[in-house]
Amino acid sequence: MPRQSVTLTPEAGLVAPAVPQSGPVDPNPTRRSRQRLPTRLKFLYLLWIVILFEPQWWIASVGPDWILQVPTLLFGLFLLLVLFNLARGAWHPPLLALFLFMLVTTPFTYNIGYAIGPLKQLFLYYVLTIGTLTFVRRPREAVPIVLLVLLYQFIWWAAHGAWAGRVPWHYANSNYDGFGPLMVMGLAGCIYCGLALTSRRLKIAALLTAAACVVGLMSSFARG
Repeated sequence: MPRQSVTLTPEAGLVAPAVPQSGPVDPNPTRRSRQRLPTRLKFLYLLWIVILFEPQWWIASVGPDWILQVPTLLFGLFLLLVLFNLARGAWHPPLLALFLFMLVTTPFTYNIGYAIGPLKQLFLYYVLTIGTLTFVRRPREAVPIVLLVLLYQFIWWAAHGAWAGRVPWHYANSNYDGFGPLMVMGLAGCIYCGLALTSRRLKIAALLTAAACVVGLMSSFARG
């Protein structure tokens, strides 16, 4: 039904309807505004998925190896986006200090080949951290990240390796000693989500994933 405004007639001071406004009226403006997710947040959520799920390694195990270079390109573009929009105080000095310490000490390590990997990984986490502090402005925008960290990533890893006790296509979780501790972390995060979430579906998913993490821990010969 068209929305109408009211005006007072000059003759008798009576209230009369004015000309209806053109265009449809959204019956639920709150829902419409909720659907307008900024592109920068979509990009941020995508990179959280890349860093937590590492799907490029799964794709590379059944497809082309060049897919492993895509995250580097994505993080490079994201870094430029962050630097042009960096919020005040988003540098996160403690994590920056840790990265600089590793950067300075890496050339003096016994095996630089082994040390350069963790250094690159820490740099990606740092870029993701300052990007999150820059682009996440409201608590609601942080909820998907919290769910990715505490729940969704463990659904992914448990689905790929809980029964076998390892993830064959992954560079670290293909080892029992790598997958076991991951399942321990998943058990804690999923139990927390199962107790804290109000959504019935997410609560059930969290508790089922916690059970899958127990299976994964046992399958990895309890090496967590």
